[in-house]
Amino acid sequence: MTKRTLDLVYAAALTLGAAALLWASFDSQFAGTPISRDPTWFPTFLLSLILVTSIVFMMRALFRGSTTPVNPLRWRAFTITILVSSIYLFAFFVVGFIPATLVFIPLMSWLLGFHRPLVIVLVTAGMTIGLWYAFTLLLNITPPGPAIPTFS
Repeated sequence: MTKRTLDLVYAAALTLGAAALLWASFDSQFAGTPISRDPTWFPTFLLSLILVTSIVFMMRALFRGSTTPVNPLRWRAFTITILVSSIYLFAFFVVGFIPATLVFIPLMSWLLGFHRPLVIVLVTAGMTIGLWYAFTLLLNITPPGPAIPTFS
């Protein structure tokens, strides 16, 4: 199987899935509701972005896709990723979002072959803080565990 074929299969599956979920998200119950009160607005927005992106991905695979064969699956890296992600999910609820994420991101970066310590530290801090504020301030959901102070 070539990379072009694999990209087309993934893009087609993503397009069909996003289109089906987008179709299911249209509900007349919330028609005419302001965006701030419409619970379907944000999922519909995200699904629209996924749909557009998957179509672009499909077009790119059709017109500029690589005809080289797909690399074989690296089972060791795959198994380690599943194992470490499972431990992270467990730790997320035991010690909380911040400590678990501060360990998970650098560990996964290192295990998957990214070895630039300064970049790992900056990305880990930025992602942890950014995700915390995105959930607490934008979505009004407080992740479990210790908190970061809010500025509001």
